[in-house]
Amino acid sequence: MPLAAHFGRRRLGFRKLTPHLPTLWVVTPGGRDTADFPFGEVVRLVGVA
Repeated sequence: MPLAAHFGRRRLGFRKLTPHLPTLWVVTPGGRDTADFPFGEVVRLVGVA
């Protein structure tokens, strides 16, 4: 199954429409709050000590 994934800290504007693909947001430490993502699933990367 196709999947759209975004990695990085870049500040993105969100499209007004939900995409046709399942979306996985990979958020780095210090990134947006989970509630800020209007669609898809959010996964947070954890810093390495």
